[in-house]
Amino acid sequence: VYIITQNHLRLQFLGSHTLVFIFVSTISVVGVVAIFLNQRKLFIVTAILSMLALSASTIYLHKNIYRSIKEISVFSLREVAGNGEKIIHNDTASIVNWYLPQSTYKNLDNKKYLTQAYLQENNIEYIILTNEFNPNLEIDLKKRPYLTLIKEAKHTLGGKMFFTWLLKVQQ
Repeated sequence: VYIITQNHLRLQFLGSHTLVFIFVSTISVVGVVAIFLNQRKLFIVTAILSMLALSASTIYLHKNIYRSIKEISVFSLREVAGNGEKIIHNDTASIVNWYLPQSTYKNLDNKKYLTQAYLQENNIEYIILTNEFNPNLEIDLKKRPYLTLIKEAKHTLGGKMFFTWLLKVQQ
């Protein structure tokens, strides 16, 4: 299943280093053979090894994504929050909520939340925008002159650029 999902879906949260992918794939084949040979202990060992390898790989690879969200959240807490500013974000891991509990989650894949009209009607002053769970998210700030990039944190993971932006909304 892991090999098929990686090949067809390219889900970034299933990403791993090439060596880990080869290791897990090999262990998975051994596990399938163990099932057919009725080798329960071997199957359990292969299942545990593959889970440990995938868990360690996922944690290692995603630490940079979450580090960039934390960096922007802490910066926002120190530099812009505290005066009742209205902040929206699209962080699904709730890191922004931890540091900025007054902020509000919005699915910013839905571009209506990034329109000047929506932002002004709702008195939004800042946006924390990340592509943590959608690496294909593209926001062209040149087409949105009412948004000013205050700070950016970015890291590469599996050849894809992951970013977190702090944007100021011009009223």
